[in-house]
Amino acid sequence: MKKAMFTLMTIMIMIISSCSGSSNPSNTIKDFCSAISQQDEQKALSYIYFDENNKLEKALVTFFINMAIQQEYNFKDFKTISKEITNDGKSAVVVVETLITKKGKEVAEKDVTTYELVKIDNKWLISGMKANK
Repeated sequence: MKKAMFTLMTIMIMIISSCSGSSNPSNTIKDFCSAISQQDEQKALSYIYFDENNKLEKALVTFFINMAIQQEYNFKDFKTISKEITNDGKSAVVVVETLITKKGKEVAEKDVTTYELVKIDNKWLISGMKANK
């Protein structure tokens, strides 16, 4: 059930979109995961790329981030598996591996997630993500 809920969250975020903040796409993802682990909803939301015309998108992403925070998700052992930045430097795909715990208990041994990012104003923002199972 816990694994299914996390997978649902990542799929919904992938469909809707996600993250911002660093000059390095891997660091953006790490900072986003850290914000969730620190239960800092506003900081986590600051890493998310939203279509300004889609208020439902922001509401749904906020809901899923808040759910992860309430369930005390913690991301540990962050490792970048691969990183591809397009030739124009405006988008990237990064695959990361993390250990996810919930209230100190292991949820998934090693979770591998693919993040899609866009670069806006010299900051990388997550525009999508999906769990690799």
